[in-house]
Amino acid sequence: MESHSVSSGMLRIHVRARDYVHHEGKWWRKVLRRDLSHQLVRWAHDAGLEAAVAYRSHLGFQGHGPIIDDLAGEVRNPQTIIIVEIVGDEHRLRAFIDRHRAMLVRAHIQFVEIQNWSLHHVHSAHYATRNDHEKKGIDHDATKQ
Repeated sequence: MESHSVSSGMLRIHVRARDYVHHEGKWWRKVLRRDLSHQLVRWAHDAGLEAAVAYRSHLGFQGHGPIIDDLAGEVRNPQTIIIVEIVGDEHRLRAFIDRHRAMLVRAHIQFVEIQNWSLHHVHSAHYATRNDHEKKGIDHDATKQ
């Protein structure tokens, strides 16, 4: 198996479910606020970064604060931690943070060096699919034995 690795970085940004982006200008923009976690993913996409994902934690705490359990009640807890992970080149990630610094003052931000792996030319029966076998005229069920 050949692998090719490229060094990259990942931002892990912890925000609260209650954190919103407040728009300036027209009154309707102020009323129609957007979750900060959703906006971070959109900004990362607009900035051309490699990937971004936001997910909601079910149980956790930050610093020395209380443990927040999002599943403890019938209504979602606005204190729940939302984790936004953004992948890209370190310089572009730093520029991203600098550009949106005002919105991230209360966020907990981590930078982790990562490696992106791409697998090329993997020729193994374990990875062959039914379609691959059908194209080659191979009985897929016979290869499982």
